[in-house]
Amino acid sequence: MNWKILFVDDEANILKGLRRMLRGMRKEWELQFAGGGEEALENLKTDHFDVIVTDMRMPGIGGADLLKEVAKKYPNVIRFVLSGQARDESVLEVVNPAHQFLIKPSQADRIKSSLCKAMNSLYIIHNDVLRGKLTNLLSIPVQDIALKELSLELTREKPDIQTLSSIVTSDVGITAKLYKLLSSSFFGTSMSVMDSNKLVEILGIGIIKKLLEMNGFFAVYDVGAKMGECVKEISDHSRKVSILAGKIAETETEDSEIINAAKIAGLLHDMGKLVMLALEIVDEEQIPYMGNEYGSAFKQIEREQGTSHSELGAALAGLWGYPSTVIDTIRFHHNPSLLGEKSFSTLTAVHTAEAMLSGDRLDMSWEHRLDSDYLNSLGLEGFEERLKGIVDRELKEDMFV
Repeated sequence: MNWKILFVDDEANILKGLRRMLRGMRKEWELQFAGGGEEALENLKTDHFDVIVTDMRMPGIGGADLLKEVAKKYPNVIRFVLSGQARDESVLEVVNPAHQFLIKPSQADRIKSSLCKAMNSLYIIHNDVLRGKLTNLLSIPVQDIALKELSLELTREKPDIQTLSSIVTSDVGITAKLYKLLSSSFFGTSMSVMDSNKLVEILGIGIIKKLLEMNGFFAVYDVGAKMGECVKEISDHSRKVSILAGKIAETETEDSEIINAAKIAGLLHDMGKLVMLALEIVDEEQIPYMGNEYGSAFKQIEREQGTSHSELGAALAGLWGYPSTVIDTIRFHHNPSLLGEKSFSTLTAVHTAEAMLSGDRLDMSWEHRLDSDYLNSLGLEGFEERLKGIVDRELKEDMFV
């Protein structure tokens, strides 16, 4: 596909540099350049674009207002900021309308890889209408109780980082939005893969407070009891998968990046279910089926939409700039054979943790949920025996308390 991208900056030298820097992408991308927000909006009126990449501070219509207007009028357009204003107070204005933030100056490879990952992830979804809705999705549902606990802790004279981290990781929606900010460069250098318990520590209490005060950064949907219970169940299950995936990874490798990625990907592996709720793909009567993604009723919901919760989660993760290992784990956590890996990875840890914990919800042994062909292809001698050891040692001692 030949992508069409609009770059917006009021400095002619910046646009000239981008044109020169990205010359090698001319066979794959059609590039256009606008000297400010007003010119960009005129271009959007007369032409279709897949992506807009804008500076923040420009005379007239600034980057934040431009992206808000684009989100409203052209919801299918992927929205990037390319600016040197990271950690500036004005960054808070774009944390919602922008999908990703790139620091100026950025190397050509960074710009190319970030844009390609976002575009390729979005086109996992083949339904044009659904893809447009996903592009314009600002948040996914969070638990009201989690936000109240977060707010209460932040009002204390000395908020406790560990307590705040525990609240954040108890809720998939909160974690997903904070991870968006750290995967991209909204508040400085992209952190990529990190321990999920470090999200609050890295962002800082001051930023968390401001985000909590912002209208619409975290989405508490006006939901009935069924949906509220469903959001809680998804977060409770995901927290357990995160903990268990971390334990499995620690058993198999000393690579801290794989271990940390297993924890964060385990926490976010089912975020696609929250996307389904946010986009109203399921109605109230179908919500109880969400807890069993292996069941025929839930699979029928996915078939009717032409996409799965795993694909929806991966597409949003790509839009929000998550690292590729986390995107792939979200997408393939039920069928890892499709990725074609040949060694133990984050995906291995999350796939096995999900299979082991699904036994709580299904009347069958967890071993039946493992992708045996995939595990055999990795050549991990004694792996399933070690998993059984974790079941006996960790699960029976209730590691999730």
